[in-house]
Amino acid sequence: MKEVDYKFYTELKSNSISLAQVPKSVKTSLPFKTLFDAGVIDKEKSGRGSRIIILKHDKFENFLKSSFPESSNETFTKS
Repeated sequence: MKEVDYKFYTELKSNSISLAQVPKSVKTSLPFKTLFDAGVIDKEKSGRGSRIIILKHDKFENFLKSSFPESSNETFTKS
């Protein structure tokens, strides 16, 4: 996965994110669709728009660990 994906999922872990702020590459990715279809994440009405929230925190943690295994020790760089 890309750095954009890593930033999105780690930010989502700490708080909900507006649907308009989700990058297009993340919205169209297979992992995002899989998480959505499995009920791990969902949309919630918020004002005039929607927000992405985590419904199943334990399964989301497992997804993060399997997708970004070295994230605890290293940071992603473009090089």
